[in-house]
Amino acid sequence: AYIDAMPAGVLVGQAKNSKFQNCTVTKSTINGSWYTGGIMGDGQSSVFEHCYVNADIKGYKNVGGIGGKGGTSYYGCVFNGTISATNCAGIAGDVSDIDSCASYGSISASEGCGGIATHGSVKNSYSNAEIKSSKEAGGIMTNAHTTYYFENNIFDGSVSGGTSFGLLIGLQTGQLCSYSIKNCYYNSNGKDDVQIVGSGSVGDVYDMFIPTEYSLQVGVNSDSTSSSLACTTFINFSGLN
Repeated sequence: AYIDAMPAGVLVGQAKNSKFQNCTVTKSTINGSWYTGGIMGDGQSSVFEHCYVNADIKGYKNVGGIGGKGGTSYYGCVFNGTISATNCAGIAGDVSDIDSCASYGSISASEGCGGIATHGSVKNSYSNAEIKSSKEAGGIMTNAHTTYYFENNIFDGSVSGGTSFGLLIGLQTGQLCSYSIKNCYYNSNGKDDVQIVGSGSVGDVYDMFIPTEYSLQVGVNSDSTSSSLACTTFINFSGLN
């Protein structure tokens, strides 16, 4: 599919109070501006469950691999592709609750980007993406200023940023942070000088370059027969904890 619109999404540009289950988008190119997503561009109060997107996405602000703008929730969704925008993230481009999601590929921005979310709350999620931003960049989240939980997440990709960047979170804005980082993992690749959080407290984190023992399952279509895609990701490291 080739989409050129605003709001832009392969299935729908804009909707409210919607639920998307077991949706699959493959081999797509999406050129948007504001509010751009692989499934939906602007989805206020919408829910995404077990959705998979393989696409090249370009936009301006509120750009996400699954959804762009809107206070939404995501469960068991996977993005694999490229995203380029001013502000963007692998799963959601706006404040969201995210659980058991994963992202792969390349995510780049001129202002801020995250492997999973721009901001919001994230748990049980994984990113193996290459994250690049001229300003803020986080392996899982760009900015934690509206975060209520951040736990059981893994980042195993690379991050480079300008003003503020970290392997887990690009920036914490202090007064609005009402959470703590719990049981999260990153891969230092053996480097001693890695930055885990761009600014703010680090919390309960572990370097998975050091042998560890834990498991985390994230994925899509784990309870569906609507797609033949095998998108469930299992991360099993043995040795630690």
